[in-house]
Amino acid sequence: MSQRSVPDPERRREIRSVAKGGALGVAASLTERALGLITQTLLARLLGASSLGIYVVAREAVFFGQLFSMLGLSVGTLRFASVFEGRGEPERTRGVIMGGAGIGLISSALVTAFLVIAAPWLAVEVFHKPEVVDALRWAALGLPFISLAVILATATMARRSIIYLAARGLATRGGFLLVIIPLGLLFGWNVPTAVAAFVISATLGFGVAVLGVKRFFPGIGLAHLRQCNYRELLTYSAPLAVVALTEYGLWKFNILIGGAMIDSARVGMYTIAATIADLGALGPTAVARILQPSIADLYARGRSETLQHVFSTATRWMSYLTAPMMAFLIVKARSALQIFGEEFVDAERALQILCVAQIINASTGGVAVALGMAGQQWVYLGLNVFTVALNVTTCVLLVPRYGMVGLAMAAAISYGSAHILRAIAVWATCGLRAFDLTLLKPFAATAVALVVPLVISHPSFILDIVLAGVPFVLVYAVVVWALGIDPSERQMLRDLRDRIFGAEEAGR
Repeated sequence: MSQRSVPDPERRREIRSVAKGGALGVAASLTERALGLITQTLLARLLGASSLGIYVVAREAVFFGQLFSMLGLSVGTLRFASVFEGRGEPERTRGVIMGGAGIGLISSALVTAFLVIAAPWLAVEVFHKPEVVDALRWAALGLPFISLAVILATATMARRSIIYLAARGLATRGGFLLVIIPLGLLFGWNVPTAVAAFVISATLGFGVAVLGVKRFFPGIGLAHLRQCNYRELLTYSAPLAVVALTEYGLWKFNILIGGAMIDSARVGMYTIAATIADLGALGPTAVARILQPSIADLYARGRSETLQHVFSTATRWMSYLTAPMMAFLIVKARSALQIFGEEFVDAERALQILCVAQIINASTGGVAVALGMAGQQWVYLGLNVFTVALNVTTCVLLVPRYGMVGLAMAAAISYGSAHILRAIAVWATCGLRAFDLTLLKPFAATAVALVVPLVISHPSFILDIVLAGVPFVLVYAVVVWALGIDPSERQMLRDLRDRIFGAEEAGR
């Protein structure tokens, strides 16, 4: 397909869609992660590393079970809903959403029952921590609400809007913070209090997701269950269930491995390091969320040139957001960990290693989304199985010797390998290039700005971050501007300005 065969208005429309959604997604993800950091800081300081480790093991076991219960339905439902919306088939859109939620309800109930019954065995035989039993049983009650909320909120993106997916995350994170403070003051700061807040916040997120579906798809109800092609949905989604499990195995699974191989205090420390490094997923997550329906629609209609342009632009935006943040944290890792308490500074090396992995993630763009939305889920699955096996193997080899640093090393090796292999696979199967020369701009600007935190330091961890961080951001922005702003980036900035100030759309 030649460049001229693709209408310029279509490109502008798709870029504007991703830009507007990405801008909103970044704002929502930033708020969500800020709430998460506040919550983790509160838990770390009031529970301590050991109790935090117990709560985290129970919580992550529930999240791992949630992945089994979802059966890949969040991505499968979104893909088919996006395609049906593009074809103008609203009844089939509603049918696939209701079908996905119905299957998710049944499967999540079964997984919840398993976790409640098997909690003693999991706590003693798998994690070697009998104190996890009660926390795991009660935390499992939140699993159905989490699974259904993710399926329903993700489905709303078929309307090219990220608002309810973002709102669900904010309701869950913010709800946890709002609930745990009064519970902690009334009943004390302990693991049961944290688990109760976890379950209550899960129900709040579910409520927001239901509101989103009702608003975007009015009239949706049980009658639409007959409109769902369950075989088609499950055939597509089933491989993605394993993909989701393997995705978890590339990053979060190391917390569970740590729960089985190191003490609770070290699990708590590693969790804090992973939480901080997870800020690097802010840009990729926000942009990838709104990129999903665009890729599914453009790929289905054969708009390869537009798809490549949208894909490469989104990759560059991810790096603009992630590269400077992670580079700054590598230099100021100790100060960042001191925010959570002095006992967490032992995770400094682990945090630095995990930040490197996030830089690799951002530089490859939305390759995972591209493989899934383009129907290459089996390729995606094969790569993930390989890299998860690599992760488990490196954990077995490194954790006994290096402890939580070994966990971080294993995560970085597998996570980085996964994204590089996906970039190659996307190029081979879809013809999409994750890298081009324009990707050098955010990394060049980061390298120049990094001089600031290397030179500026202060004994106070707060002042160390602020005094180095403010000029670092300014220098980075100046260098990016000096290197030149791409037209698509100007469009993104205009759309962001219009969202904030309500201005007329530029170019009209």
